[in-house]
Amino acid sequence: MALLQKMAKVLLTLSCCLSTYADAGNRQINLTLHSFTETKVNGENGTAQNTADKTANSDKKSSTFANQAMQSSLTLNRVSQSPVSQSKAKFNLQDLVAVSLDEQGNELSRQIIKNPLYFRAEVFDEGTGAMTFSKDIKRPSAVLNLILPDDNKLHSVKIYQPIQEKSQLVLQQLDEISLELPQAQAAMSDSLNSKAMSQNSASSNVIKVLDNGDSTNRVDLVFLSEGYTNYQLAQFSTDVNNIVNGYFNVPPYKEYKNLYNVWRVEVASNQTGAGTGGRPIDTRFGANFGCYGIDRLLCVDEGKVLSYINSIMPSHQADQVVVVVNTTTYGGAGGTVATMSLAPAAIDLALHEVGHSFGHLGDEYTNGTCITSEPFEPNVTTSAYGSKWSHWLSASNVDAYQGARYCTSGMYRPTYDSMMNHLGVPFYQVNEEALVLRTYDFVSPIDSVTPASNVIEMLAGQQQTFTVNTVRPIPDTMQVSWYIDQVFQASGKQLTIHADALGNGTFNLVAQVKDNTDKVIKDDYQSTQASHSWSIKTNGSCSNIVPTALVASNISSNAFSLSWAATANATSYLIEVNDGSGWQNKATVTQNSASLTGLSAGADLQVRVSAISTCGSSEPSISLMVSLTNDLEIPAVPTNLIASAVTNNSMTLSWASSAQASSYSVERWLDSDGWVSVGNTNTASIAVNGLVIKDQWLHVKANNTLGSSAFSEYLYLVLADIATCSAIAVQEKPTASNISASGFTLNWSQTSGADFYQVQLWQDATSSWQTIESITTTSYNVSGLTSSTAYARIVAGNDCDDEPKASDWLSITLAESCQYAPKVPTALSFSSLTSSNFTANWQAVAEATSYQVQLWNGQWLDAGTSVSTAVSVDKLNGGNAEYFHVKASNSCGSSEYSDYLTVQ
Repeated sequence: MALLQKMAKVLLTLSCCLSTYADAGNRQINLTLHSFTETKVNGENGTAQNTADKTANSDKKSSTFANQAMQSSLTLNRVSQSPVSQSKAKFNLQDLVAVSLDEQGNELSRQIIKNPLYFRAEVFDEGTGAMTFSKDIKRPSAVLNLILPDDNKLHSVKIYQPIQEKSQLVLQQLDEISLELPQAQAAMSDSLNSKAMSQNSASSNVIKVLDNGDSTNRVDLVFLSEGYTNYQLAQFSTDVNNIVNGYFNVPPYKEYKNLYNVWRVEVASNQTGAGTGGRPIDTRFGANFGCYGIDRLLCVDEGKVLSYINSIMPSHQADQVVVVVNTTTYGGAGGTVATMSLAPAAIDLALHEVGHSFGHLGDEYTNGTCITSEPFEPNVTTSAYGSKWSHWLSASNVDAYQGARYCTSGMYRPTYDSMMNHLGVPFYQVNEEALVLRTYDFVSPIDSVTPASNVIEMLAGQQQTFTVNTVRPIPDTMQVSWYIDQVFQASGKQLTIHADALGNGTFNLVAQVKDNTDKVIKDDYQSTQASHSWSIKTNGSCSNIVPTALVASNISSNAFSLSWAATANATSYLIEVNDGSGWQNKATVTQNSASLTGLSAGADLQVRVSAISTCGSSEPSISLMVSLTNDLEIPAVPTNLIASAVTNNSMTLSWASSAQASSYSVERWLDSDGWVSVGNTNTASIAVNGLVIKDQWLHVKANNTLGSSAFSEYLYLVLADIATCSAIAVQEKPTASNISASGFTLNWSQTSGADFYQVQLWQDATSSWQTIESITTTSYNVSGLTSSTAYARIVAGNDCDDEPKASDWLSITLAESCQYAPKVPTALSFSSLTSSNFTANWQAVAEATSYQVQLWNGQWLDAGTSVSTAVSVDKLNGGNAEYFHVKASNSCGSSEYSDYLTVQ
């Protein structure tokens, strides 16, 4: 187990010296601190020595480093240990450097971190979002949030501060934090044991607003109330929901929302709002405007905030804390703890400030004190060529724009404008990439795997399904590739392996996961990737005709393309799909690829392939899991309804297509029945016939698998003049015959005055009658039904301006569908034998709806089909012996053919 994982942080209160404590999970641990109270720097050799304990350390010197490009690991990731991607990053006087050491004092990693004693106050114009004022402030004390690398070798951390030494900066050691291994491991154990409780928090005032998974593999944002009285905490809930909606509507947070959890911490204050003029009022965390003499700067007591948060929440649930102050006055601040008000522009201000504290992004504006050394932030550089983001230079809006990080010249930014320069502007590519990679510093692409054991033993004939559950960005850009002994097998989140297909031996199965997002081009440290492996031991035989290397491509909401490695001697391939209801034959093809369409939108499917040859069918391939995209939205309401080709009884209705609509439903108004269905169409137009009323009102709604839009505004039109006709008599109630499991025949009597009849079925989904056909005859075959009961009626109309007359509705109970294919017919016999024909007979078979008879003539030939247990057969061989057999069928399938009977 790693010494300190996501739940382990070190918080240091920095003033003239360091006092230190750490919390792991729900426990706080006082770590041993070796205080170096006086440190002198030797300018000749660039080393520093602790003079407070000169005797004990007379032969030891603490390390310093010249301000050169840091080529070693600059670790900010507590989980995957991927180092900071800026290999040429340098520190300056406002930074700290944390060096992680093992027990022997060997360096494991370094971090450049902002010295929280140095604080940049920023003021943006509330209306335009432009920077109006910035100022560097040095605080008397502050809180440093230090995230330690996940390394079980970690023994201590040294903190260094840059100082000016002649013409260069050197690092002076401030303190050393000794991490006592037994206590830390004990705290980790306690934390893991209490994880279930901590997920919902033991405190009743801690509420999970956005729950996307276990906090140990999510970024956790905490919104803390300030300046809300007890009676106003209900409003705080609404305020946080509005903030979260705004926050996650901005890329890349919009696409990576599923990798974040959000918590709301409700703490009441005695007074509402915040103080002014730098003077707090009676609120819980001392919020006040005007701190450090800056009117719009909104400050809180960071130490008090973090102390409270760590008393009620494990640290792995509080990756970024934002204090929401109950005032509509515009303002906020960054730092270890961010603050924001309820002003409309405050969400953008919070995004900017969290871009600093969480995303390690630099300011791209020019106000402030210019330092022209190479910064460590990924979005600012001294390179006029934009070398840090050279991989994005092909994008139309990315270049090296002069003026950034408080410098008007000599410092460059990647885009002309962005959220880090001007509020209300997108982050754009370089900053979005950095924020995505930063998110993956906290989140592994793999959430879980099954089976949990990494060693799997399988006997001949056995199979094992392996599953990788990944995080799911929006859209889901995660790709899982499976390899056996480094040979690619298939793609998808699930893989089924048959022991017989592997043969005897030990095999290494690896699932490699990668986020194929277009928001990351350069991932030097593979933050967006992860893998898991299993050792498989088998004892079975090998089949060499099972298809392998299944690959799904061109995946959409309801279709994908499938390909696989061709199998020797195969004449065709059977493709099967399982949507959770069992394996179903989808297609038989002769090539080693196919396009599968008409699938359920957004479904998670399994697909497998069997090879068919003259030897028979192989075992199915290893199944491939395919997750169809689910990026549909309910379509917009159709607009621009237009009627054309209007006659006295018909017209064509058309409208503007709605994005993501797969079909449209059209209704028209009848005074007697209200809105009734005209029909459904997959295109943005429909022909409407059989109209009998001069005044027509029609409207349309758009549909897809997620649901339907509201109906459009209605279109009113007047049909062409129509002739006078006889009044329509009351339509009699219809009757049903030929009732089967999927349909029936509807019959009715001719109605006086009627020129046509509309056959209508009741639709539960829309609670309306739908016209399925308009005909002039008095019977209609209804088919394709799936429910057990149907309701039908007949509406009689004519070509005149007469109100249609609807019959009473008829309830039809459909026949039960088959449960299984029928058995093989028995008791074959023959009768009525002549020189040219005979009658074949057999015993009736339960569930059979038809029978097929074949005669032998060197091969079996079809001789007839019957729904009864007899069929007249023409002889093939004159007076010679004949041979026939019979099979039974229904909608579930067919039996095998019976034994043959000789006729002579």
